[in-house]
Amino acid sequence: MNAAMRIFLLVFLCVVRNVLPQTEPKILSITSDQWVTQKDTVILSCKVQNSGYPLSWKRSINNSTVEQISTDTTLIIKNNRFAVNFDSPTSAYILTISEIEQSDIGTYICEISLGQNSTNLIKAETKLEFFEEASYYNSTETEVQVNEGSNFTIQCYANGKPKPTITIKRYDASSSAIISSRPGNLWEIDKITKQDEGNYTCEADTPALTVKRNVRVFVIAKPIFLYCTTKYDYYGPKFSAEFVCVIDSVPSIEIFWFRDGKDLTKGENLTVATDYSVSDKKLHRAKLNVSGEEKVGVYLITARNKVGDANRTFAFSNGTWSATANSPCGIPEDSACGSNFWIWFAICVVLIIEIILHREQLKLVFGNGKKWCEEQFHNFQGRQVVQQSAPGTGPDQGLRTTSFD
Repeated sequence: MNAAMRIFLLVFLCVVRNVLPQTEPKILSITSDQWVTQKDTVILSCKVQNSGYPLSWKRSINNSTVEQISTDTTLIIKNNRFAVNFDSPTSAYILTISEIEQSDIGTYICEISLGQNSTNLIKAETKLEFFEEASYYNSTETEVQVNEGSNFTIQCYANGKPKPTITIKRYDASSSAIISSRPGNLWEIDKITKQDEGNYTCEADTPALTVKRNVRVFVIAKPIFLYCTTKYDYYGPKFSAEFVCVIDSVPSIEIFWFRDGKDLTKGENLTVATDYSVSDKKLHRAKLNVSGEEKVGVYLITARNKVGDANRTFAFSNGTWSATANSPCGIPEDSACGSNFWIWFAICVVLIIEIILHREQLKLVFGNGKKWCEEQFHNFQGRQVVQQSAPGTGPDQGLRTTSFD
C-alpha cells in the first residue's frame, strides 16, 4: 500500500470516528445500600453496558476524601481484604470486602471515565452502613396496673439502623398464639376491663433482627373468684374439711373467713398465699382447714381489696355439702355456684302450671284409662271354660260348655 493510500485511510477513519455517533457506556445497576455488622463479608456489583472505557471502584468516608480502590480488575488500595473481578456473563464488576471494619463504612462509587476530563464521568453509588440493634425509648413500662374503666395506651418507640418498623401484638398466655396485632407505635384501649388484661409485646423489626419488649397489663378491680374446691371427711359428729379458693385480684387482697357469722380469722388453721402469678393473671390462693366436732355450718370467705370485695359460701348440713362447695365459682359475678337447684326448681314450677292449665284434659285421660282397665278385667273373667259331667252320670255330668264373650 502506497503512502497516498495510507493517508487516505487515516483521514477516512478520523472522519468516520468524529462524524458517526458513538455508543456511550451505561451503568445498568449497582447493589443497593447494605447493612452490615462487624466481621461480615459484603459483595458489591456494578453491571455495565458497552464498557470500552476504564471503570473504577472508589469510596468516600464521612463524605469527605474519595479514595480509589481499583481500576478495571487491578486493585489499587493496599488492603488484602478487598478483591475485584469481572463477571463476563452479567458484564458486572464485582467488589468483595471481607472482615468488615468500622473504617469500611461509607459511600462506594462505581465510575466510568470517558476521557481525560474528570468531569466527563458516568457513576453510580451505594452505601455501606453498620446495623444498629433497635433500642426502646419513651415506651410503656414492662408491667403496669390500670384502673378498670379508664382509658389506657400502650406506647412503643424505638431507634436503630435502619429505622425499625414497630408492631404491637397481644399473645394468648396459655398457647402463645397471637390474639390480635396492630402496626404502629400506639395501642389505645378505651374503658379498659378485665378482658383487656394480659401480655402485650412491642416488636421493633429490621432486616437483620427483631427486638421485642413485653408489657404486662393488669387491671385494678374488685376481686374475682376463679374457682373454689373442698375436701372433707364426716363420721358422725367428727368433721374435717379443707377449703381452697383461687382469686384474681389487683391490687393485693385481705382474706376473711366466717362460720355462721363468726370470724374465723383467728384461732383456726388458716393459710393465705398471695401474689403468685399464673399465665397473665395475679392470683391469690386462700385455704382454710377445720376439724373437730360442731364445725358444720355455713362457711363464708370474703376477699377484699381497695376497690371492693367478693364472697363465696360453703354450706354443710346433714352430712352433705350444698352445690356451692365443690362447684367452680362464676366469673365475674359473685352469684352462688349452686345453679342446678334453680334449674330444677324452674322445671317443677313449669310442670305445676301445665297441670293446672290442662286439668280437664288430664281428667278425661285418666277417666278413659280407668274405664278401659275395668273392661279388660271383665273380659279376663269371662274367658273361662266350664266342664260338666256326661248324661247319666249326674245332674250336670256329660255337658262341656265353652263360653267366649
